[in-house]
Order: sequence, then structure tokens, then C-alpha cells
Amino acid sequence: MKGVIEVTLAAAALAISSAATASVFPTGTYIYTGSVRNYAGTLLSEASRTTIQAVDTNGNVVAETQVVDPTESGHNYRLAVPLTSRSTSTSATKGDSLRCVAIQDGAVYATTFPLPDVGDANTSTNCDLALAVDSDGDGVPDEYVDGLAAWMESEGLDPSGYDASADYDGDGSSNYAEYAAGTDPFDENDLLRITAFSKTPENEGGLPVLSFEYSGGRIYCVASSTNLAPTAGWERVPHYYEASTNDPHSAFVSAQDDIGVKTLYLAPAAKSQFFVIRVNPEE
Repeated sequence: MKGVIEVTLAAAALAISSAATASVFPTGTYIYTGSVRNYAGTLLSEASRTTIQAVDTNGNVVAETQVVDPTESGHNYRLAVPLTSRSTSTSATKGDSLRCVAIQDGAVYATTFPLPDVGDANTSTNCDLALAVDSDGDGVPDEYVDGLAAWMESEGLDPSGYDASADYDGDGSSNYAEYAAGTDPFDENDLLRITAFSKTPENEGGLPVLSFEYSGGRIYCVASSTNLAPTAGWERVPHYYEASTNDPHSAFVSAQDDIGVKTLYLAPAAKSQFFVIRVNPEE
């Protein structure tokens, strides 16, 4: 989650004259685009019936858009803010500070941070949004922790002191990693992992074939490196959903409520490589 953020002197007569003759000239739009997730870390889809608004410091809605089904990059909204030479109740100008408001089925949510300040006309910025509050800044929303605490209490466990860095089930994945992956932090058999790895026959291209368990509303990519040194560089590997196709993808976006096992056919750049699965990778 990231955010980014003139004095004119004139004679009174000149100021009055300027006010009487100045007009507002359209100068394009400034685009906010990215992903919107709920408190559980799930990418929202069109079915969520969510509206995203850009609101100025006076409470005016200068732009709004609907959440759509995620693209391969995981983007599910595109908010175009009209720009004019001076701010109005329905437009902004470069440098304006806006905040985001999300409306879902009539309920209004304030996101965890303001939008980055408006930039140059006809440019865009990536801004990922969460319909949640993370009061302690550990990366895990309060709503998720509260739900987990209620379940722990019902099972006779101590619900206090949730630690995102701990590993409740001892499976090698921290509680934060389990939240990000959408897996159960109390089930050692439920974690993000590669379940199978093989290779297609040479007459079918000899492609590495990788299968992994996925959770709903997540973005996954395969990354590779030629070594496992701490300084190793990991690069995203193109993949295919079928060995016989020639339509490379850079990421797999699971459906909002879907879970299962996914198989990808990889197109690595080197003969010998190590592979990892990454969830919700940054661009």
C-alpha cells in the first residue's frame, strides 16, 4: 500500500478582470488503476457490485467507476479523473489531493489510505485498494484478525495476541503468508505449494509442467532463477494453460470464489532453472 503527495501576487483590479474573463479549459484525464480487495485479501469482481469514487477535500465526487472482473494483471478498476485548468466540483487539477471512497451494496467504506496526488494529464498511476482497516500495520486487516479470534475462542483457543509473523500450524508458512495466500493458518496441510512437477515429451516441446493449489481471488505467477544464491535474480516465466497452444500468459488470476489445483506449462529461457510460485506478485 503506497501513497505519494503556488502563490500568485496580482493587483486587485487585475484579479477582478481575470475572474470575469477566465474560462476552464479541459486538459485531459488522470487515471488511477489497480486492484481492489476485501478484508480477506480476495480480489473483487463485477459481482461484488462495488463503486469506487475519487472525492476531493470538499467532499465532491470528481470521478467514479465500477469494479470489474480482474484482468490478467489483477487490475479490476480504472478511475478516470477529469482535469481542468482549475479545480471544480466535478474535476481536478495537477497536485490536488483526493481520497478514495468505495460503495458496496449501499454501504460506504473508506480505504486505508488516500489516493496519490493528481499527476500530469493523460498519465496514470497504479493504486491498489483494500476495503479494510489495518490499525497495527502488520499487513493483516483487523476484520480478518477479529474473525480468526472469534473462531479460536469457539475452539477453546486463546484468541489474544495474534502475531502475523508466527506460524500457528507449523507448516513453514507464517500467519501473514497464510493470509496472503488465502490458506488456513491452523491446517498444516493447507498452504501455497507446488503439488506436481514434470515435463512434456520432447516431441511435444519438452515443456516443464507445474501444478499448484490455489485459492479464490488471488494472482499467481511462476518465477525462475538459474541458482539459489541469496543474490539470485528471479524472473517471471511465461506459461500456457495447454501444451499445444501458443498463447503465453504472465499470471494466473483465480476466480473470486474458486479453489483447486492449477496446471501450467512453462516456457523457460534456460535449460536448467529453479522455479517458485508467487502469490499476489507486484508488477
